[in-house]
Amino acid sequence: MKKINYFLARLVFAAAFLLCIFNAWNMSARAAVKCDDTVEVIYYKGGYYATGNDYLFDLETDARGDDIINLKTSSKHLKVFRVSYEEYTESTKMGIGIWTDKKGKYTFEFDVITKNGVIKDHKVITVKVKKPKTLEQQEPCKKVMYAKKNLLSDNFYSLLRIPKKGKLKITMKKGYKLLEVWYGETNLEDSNKADWHRIKNNTVIKLSNRHYQYHSSNGKFRNDLDRMEADTFIWIKYQNKKTKEISSTYYTISRLVNFAK
Repeated sequence: MKKINYFLARLVFAAAFLLCIFNAWNMSARAAVKCDDTVEVIYYKGGYYATGNDYLFDLETDARGDDIINLKTSSKHLKVFRVSYEEYTESTKMGIGIWTDKKGKYTFEFDVITKNGVIKDHKVITVKVKKPKTLEQQEPCKKVMYAKKNLLSDNFYSLLRIPKKGKLKITMKKGYKLLEVWYGETNLEDSNKADWHRIKNNTVIKLSNRHYQYHSSNGKFRNDLDRMEADTFIWIKYQNKKTKEISSTYYTISRLVNFAK
């Protein structure tokens, strides 16, 4: 009887030892990918300048050449896309762009693979979308209409569903006179510049498809950046009728191009 108990005790000890080794290995493997499990995103309906529909989710692995595959979301109201990629000697950093058009709680998931294509981890990330704040307008424009919706309103188109083409109509507040209207697109050779075109008020315009991209590699390091949105800039020159002072303001209409059809 003692021999049986001794044998069972050794079996239990061996099983516990193997379990500890497995857990340690599993924790070590998962620690190889560093990222948050939950993120919070503030949601805005419009493409109005200075609102943020997108969020950059960062992750880092412990080896050069890692990548992500099978990136998918739990809802049509959440879109994700790998927008940046950086390789270092002993690590890889990636950024996943997150975009949403509805308040709620969602998830997205992906597999992390080695440079040889072996899956080393699977991640499920929870996204909590907060209620948007009311936009405060400080501009002299009463309305900036694009495709029959006011750019200055919380009810403006979501970035995913905004029409590619529409009529642009500017209505000034009382006491201001509209002088000029221009629209611009990102310069593909220099992202800090824009290509501008003067137009008449109440004119049909086509939104830009130019989105910022950057790719660099020197053999040891690699850096890729692909922005989810393409911006169309609306620049307005106006005059204060009372003071005769001439000023300007501008807005940005952003459209999600990586998922647009």
